[in-house]
Amino acid sequence: MLYTLEFHRENHERPLPALEHYDLTGQVIIITGANAGIGYECARYILAKGATKVIAACRNEKKSQEAIRKLLSETKREEGAVEYWHLELASLASVRAFAKRFLESGLPLNTLISNAAISEIGKVLTTDGLDALVQINHISPMYLAMLLYPALKRTGAVEGGPPSRFIGVTTEGAFFTGFPESADPRPVKTVSERVYDASEEDVSYFTSKILNLIGCLEIARRIPPSVNIKVAVATPGLTDTELGTKDATGEQTRIEPIREVYGTKPRTCAEGARAVLLPMTYPAERVWPEDGGIMPFYAHMQALQLKDFPVKAQDEEIRRKVWEDTIALLQLKRGDVDDCFL
Repeated sequence: MLYTLEFHRENHERPLPALEHYDLTGQVIIITGANAGIGYECARYILAKGATKVIAACRNEKKSQEAIRKLLSETKREEGAVEYWHLELASLASVRAFAKRFLESGLPLNTLISNAAISEIGKVLTTDGLDALVQINHISPMYLAMLLYPALKRTGAVEGGPPSRFIGVTTEGAFFTGFPESADPRPVKTVSERVYDASEEDVSYFTSKILNLIGCLEIARRIPPSVNIKVAVATPGLTDTELGTKDATGEQTRIEPIREVYGTKPRTCAEGARAVLLPMTYPAERVWPEDGGIMPFYAHMQALQLKDFPVKAQDEEIRRKVWEDTIALLQLKRGDVDDCFL
């Protein structure tokens, strides 16, 4: 069932099924970008289902504290059930500091939801000298997952307990990019150094997301079978979020309704969040059946497998190059992250 425009259009018009509800009591979940959009709706649902703590990993403290007050009011949860922790994905130092803080806290980590992303910001370089779109959407999320791996591993090792989970949020646009840079020896570096073309904003975003999809696949493949961690990716579909409406600093740049931009009715954030919440909350055997491969891709709340993925994400040689280049750009060496990722 290769993902096509016809498949997307047909399924996007159909109402999504309601989520089955499961108790999340005792769980600790990190959500990047939890102060708005899909991330906010995931946090609201998770808190309502009893999670012990949600950590809102975001860059804007004022906006995050406002979101937290609203979340606590809407879910009638106690102070401390959701916390703001600073995370700036445009800074590798910030990613390291966040991971260090979490590992030193001793908290369990049941699920990491890698949700935060940007698009349509033009050509912006981070303080690390990388293209902001590539760093925020791909490199930093992979780095964060690798750095938090010890906490996920420790939490999943509880005898008789469920697996810990890493959920990547992506876009169906990853299916519709040619990704010509995949032919290069260092595809991530080549994408990062690409000359900006305003007419190809969507292409740049989609390319950053196929890199992210490949990265999630490689993380899933590299985690030893003996380690009780599961990986999935999900796309909320075309959803009415803030994505693409702000610049790299968070300032508003686009105000027209998303329907006028894309010509189709978007889902609400609560609807879009269902695709992410399904692999996060459902029993593991439902999400990762024994014959289902190492990483499902949830689109329209339907599980796609590797044979359905973008062709270039199925290519082992392309995946190897993308992963090795990501490691090279991060300048990782033995001891920085678990050996399974090197």
